[in-house]
Amino acid sequence: MTKRITNADFRAKYAPWALSYLLGQRMLKRRHGGIVLMSSLSSSQGSALIANYSATKAYNRLLAEGLWEELRTQGVDVLACSDSYPIRWLSN
Repeated sequence: MTKRITNADFRAKYAPWALSYLLGQRMLKRRHGGIVLMSSLSSSQGSALIANYSATKAYNRLLAEGLWEELRTQGVDVLACSDSYPIRWLSN
């Protein structure tokens, strides 16, 4: 199967790394800042029909964990935000 890589695919996969690097450099100079990377509950397991989505969200989660370890002593906070399924509370 061949698929042309679109500009959106490229941005989804490389933008978190590139922006974390570029903006992280500024934060390191100031010794203050924070990076939030979006992840997902689907990042913990592969799922049919959304394998690429799951993989990119797993990458964001692992990138955040690694950057947190590297930058936490230098005043830069890093975290991964995982979305979840919406819960609707029903009342009578």
